[in-house]
Amino acid sequence: MEKKSSTKSIREIFLKKPYRCSLDDREEIEKQIDQLLKKELIEESYSPFAAPVTLAFKRDEGKKSRLCIDFRDLNKINVPQPQPQPFPLIEDLMVKTINCKYFTTLDINSAFWSIPLRISDREKTGFVTQEGHYQWTCLPFGLKTSLAIFQRILTNIIRKHNLSNYVMNYIDDILVFSKTFDDDMDHLSKRNKEWTQNGGEIKPVAYFSKKLNESQKKKKTIFLECLAIKESLKFWQHWLIGNSFTIYKDHKPLENLNIKNRTDDELGDMTHYLSQYNFVIKYNPGINQIESKIRPFYTAPNLLDNIKLICRQCEVCIKNKTRLNRKYGLMSQLGPAEKPLQIMSIDTVGGFGGNRSSKKVSTLVNGSFHTLCLHFML
Repeated sequence: MEKKSSTKSIREIFLKKPYRCSLDDREEIEKQIDQLLKKELIEESYSPFAAPVTLAFKRDEGKKSRLCIDFRDLNKINVPQPQPQPFPLIEDLMVKTINCKYFTTLDINSAFWSIPLRISDREKTGFVTQEGHYQWTCLPFGLKTSLAIFQRILTNIIRKHNLSNYVMNYIDDILVFSKTFDDDMDHLSKRNKEWTQNGGEIKPVAYFSKKLNESQKKKKTIFLECLAIKESLKFWQHWLIGNSFTIYKDHKPLENLNIKNRTDDELGDMTHYLSQYNFVIKYNPGINQIESKIRPFYTAPNLLDNIKLICRQCEVCIKNKTRLNRKYGLMSQLGPAEKPLQIMSIDTVGGFGGNRSSKKVSTLVNGSFHTLCLHFML
């Protein structure tokens, strides 16, 4: 299947000069251009269309290495045929995979490049670098209709080969879901007859995450664990309200702590929200959970120790796991004090009376040199 593109008058074409860039970026751009030419994904062009290119940061490589073409002007004048292609919703996926226990995700490598462009339309994808002018021979990233086109093509392939009952796709990500292990193997075998498998991994049905703000990062562990529960329930509330369910956490104190009855200010706002749900919390040790998921599929000497070692050396892990591997100073003797006010001990206790009292904090100050004691209610 080929993609056809139609445009307005040639008088509306916007010609752009190459973006200025550093010597390192220029070298990286030309390196990638040479690779695209060798694979015949692009070709030299004499097109009146010329979009500039730039490099974007690629997280997994930790540097600017993602080649991006600024097709904004082309997208303004591009008048494609309507592309009312629906994209699957995670809520619909959850319904379709009820009672399934085995999930395999597959990713198509360089998916868009598998769709050729008509020769007459290639000139419209023209772009320029510091050293040349080129155009695409296949569907490039960045066109406003590219996502819908690829979604429609892959969905049609799934439907054509009668795979819809156990295969779904979201653009180039494919999910195969099954109720038993034998069914999963059979489904993968049938799928492999139509596509070349690019890789897979075990994955849960649904996933949700939310980044902590700077204030939340300073909170206690129990606050963060409760916050995770609140945000997750809020995200899936349309499934959970009115139903009984179990929450599995690897934070032991939550198992025997009735957080819905807490009145302290630290958890006050969250407990009010959680009170509308009917759930219990069960402790599920994290290390046992990891082992139960990994060992049935992968085996290697000292596997878990190696995983921990890699995580401790991973820059991304170190930046995000801020509460791990804390190093405390050595204990030493304090005092005795040799003069007044040399050594003072301060102890502060909060949460008095919740919203029923104007006094929130009690502060006690003791002097080590003599029996000085000051007490404040704030």
